[in-house]
Amino acid sequence: MKLYNIAQIGTFDVENYGDLLFPNMFYNEMSKRIALREHTLFSPIGGAKPFETNVEVFPMSDLEKKINFFHYDAIVVGGGDIIRNDTEYFRSLWLAKEMGQRYRIPVIWNCVGVPFSFNGSEDRKNIQDYCNQLVYLSVRDMNAQNKLIHAGVKNINVVPDSIINLNRLYRKDTLQKRFLELGRIGAVPAIKDYIALQASPGIFHRENDYEELINTIKNILEKTRLNVVLLSICHCHNDLLLLQKIKSSFPERVFLINQKLNTKDIASVIASSRFFIGTSLHGNITAYSYGVKHLALNIANISKIDGFFDLIHQQEACIHKMKDVENMFFKQIIATEDEDKHYEKRKSQLAQQIDIHFNNIANIIVKGKK
Repeated sequence: MKLYNIAQIGTFDVENYGDLLFPNMFYNEMSKRIALREHTLFSPIGGAKPFETNVEVFPMSDLEKKINFFHYDAIVVGGGDIIRNDTEYFRSLWLAKEMGQRYRIPVIWNCVGVPFSFNGSEDRKNIQDYCNQLVYLSVRDMNAQNKLIHAGVKNINVVPDSIINLNRLYRKDTLQKRFLELGRIGAVPAIKDYIALQASPGIFHRENDYEELINTIKNILEKTRLNVVLLSICHCHNDLLLLQKIKSSFPERVFLINQKLNTKDIASVIASSRFFIGTSLHGNITAYSYGVKHLALNIANISKIDGFFDLIHQQEACIHKMKDVENMFFKQIIATEDEDKHYEKRKSQLAQQIDIHFNNIANIIVKGKK
């Protein structure tokens, strides 16, 4: 049996929930399709993978050395918002193109995000040159596709973010049992019937945004019997600092998880909740994967969040003004049978598209080098 070696490139060296899930999902899906011998992770800086200290993430400067040792069958880029040219950190990820050319290794984009447009003539030429070397190019939403089209790139596949199928990596009942275990040891509140709430400090763009969020939480507590669990997801964005401030306004029924959880434990808090509200794209995607009602606090108008809610046909659940959160919460939490059927149908469609995507990658790898 042929065994395959794959290098995967992304921001796997930062404490950020979605970024840390991408290689886990990729390995889970690819190992169903081909026999993997080596799956090496690369990031700009490298080091032990956060919360998985037995997994080493190599710096991009080691890529060529590892290519000569493992003779990779493919270089996979993504996922994440990593097709960008705004910092040296992200520019280092572009080394994949050069190494793919030099060693005739297929370079594959795995549902990447494109947060900013390529407006300058030099930037457009650079991204065109990069994409011309790709064997397979996939982005995770239409917004990313449109930015690349504007830059002159062609043959772009739009594939849903693979974390939509997180329920295949972690079963919902397994996560719910894990949440109970965490409650017994005091790592999370030992409660049920709660809203999982996450937010990063960068969302407050208007003078009254923070006060409106606090008032919204108060009103929801007054009108429901639900509790609120404050959950840090984007550790690298200082979620915990903001959540500690929110907690200080609520002596009762609002519980703070005052520590950093690993990816599986974060998923367990979301999957066990009645509702998720948050700024995190992958917090919302996790809720969607497990059939948990959710709202995105997209006060900062982040393209990737709009793109996901367009994809799942739930644009109204992507909130751009804090004052709209309360009304939309009560509208969303009361699900109708038709809405549930629509969710199941759309979720199934997206899961099938992701399956086709991973089948395509497996086929490219099996066919061999260019």
